[in-house]
Amino acid sequence: EMWYVGKSASSASISALLKDMDVLNPTQLRAVMNHLVAKNISGFMSDLDTVTNSTYTSHGAYLIHVLADVVNLLSNNTTSIGRATSPDGITWTKSPANTAVLSASSGTWDQFGTDSPSVIRNSDGSYQMWYTGYGVDIMAATGIIGASTPADIDNIIASAVNIAIGHATSANGTTWVKDTNPVLTKGTGSAWDKNGVATPTVVRDGNNYQLWYTGVNLSVTNLANMM
Repeated sequence: EMWYVGKSASSASISALLKDMDVLNPTQLRAVMNHLVAKNISGFMSDLDTVTNSTYTSHGAYLIHVLADVVNLLSNNTTSIGRATSPDGITWTKSPANTAVLSASSGTWDQFGTDSPSVIRNSDGSYQMWYTGYGVDIMAATGIIGASTPADIDNIIASAVNIAIGHATSANGTTWVKDTNPVLTKGTGSAWDKNGVATPTVVRDGNNYQLWYTGVNLSVTNLANMM
């Protein structure tokens, strides 16, 4: 048996984001990014105002519009988990009707997608799955409009982005029941995994379990320091 990730993409939502991002030509984009690298947020916002005022009333209006595009992109481009079976590990057959067996749940912590399954079969024939779930707090993300330093942006991203590891159980490997809350969550403060934990690999060790995972750390400050 195999559990895999399938992705669905909406060309319309991708096109909308690219169209709005295209307000900045390469020269203008380099100029505003130079301000960001120099930690000059006021210069970044000022240049962004100059570039976007022909289309939007302010950098705030522009960023809100792009944020709406991103939210729409996330909502229409999700990842789900499917299942396939094989008699030899080479030739695989997807589950009937090729339907996802574990998908995002609207209004929950993993509303923007499920990914990276790690499955164990129990001694009674039932299954356990650990998976990556994606969530974004849209209201927290809008705080980026008022950010004044790269550190402010880092804090807002850390607050808004929620990538965590969830757990689900199944009697047959096809119908799954998720736990309500994630079982492993992102770190706090300046932790190396402050933006999320992902891609679990689980091994049963006697009566115990071990889990290895990827930590996510998205930092504008680090990006600026590298450039």
